[in-house]
Amino acid sequence: MAIFRVPINISFPGAGSPGANIWHIRTTDPVVVNELVQANALINYIHTFYVDLLAYFPNTTAITLGTVVEETTQREISPTFATVAGTGTGSSPQALALVVTWKTSIAARRGRGRTFVGPLNTGAVESNGTPNETFSSNALLAAQNLVNSSMAYGNGAVGVWGYQNAWTEPGPRPSGQPRVLRDFTGRTIRDLFGILRSRRD
Repeated sequence: MAIFRVPINISFPGAGSPGANIWHIRTTDPVVVNELVQANALINYIHTFYVDLLAYFPNTTAITLGTVVEETTQREISPTFATVAGTGTGSSPQALALVVTWKTSIAARRGRGRTFVGPLNTGAVESNGTPNETFSSNALLAAQNLVNSSMAYGNGAVGVWGYQNAWTEPGPRPSGQPRVLRDFTGRTIRDLFGILRSRRD
């Protein structure tokens, strides 16, 4: 079994590019060739999530796969990932993003993940500054499809890489605390945009 860090790079014109969404997957087969097959399947679910939403990314946006590494060893693998090019016209403020919250088996903060979907085209934004209802519905469906695919796969999963245990001591948590990957079990989307701070520069 191996846990891989999967960076998805999002390139766009202007300050703050490229942005990145960091995903995590777990494979179950130690045989390298089978491991790559499993990683490809799981990353394809992530790829499909972006493809389902490409109409809401400006046509100046390109979504690509970064270097995939095993968390514990930094060993690299090379899955396939075709570039996803946005097809939307116009650009909303680049700091705005729809936030998908991923649920797992526990409700604690360490069992929740977030994905910032953006930058977005103007069609994704209502006149009152909230996410367009059709966009939100499509994003919710795309997220649920990813959850369903991951849960049904059986040879690994997409999940949240979080601390194994709660931290109850005073002061900050020390480095090196054990982490685990908890499988995605659900998703939510708020009817408000989030701000990804790295896009403010």
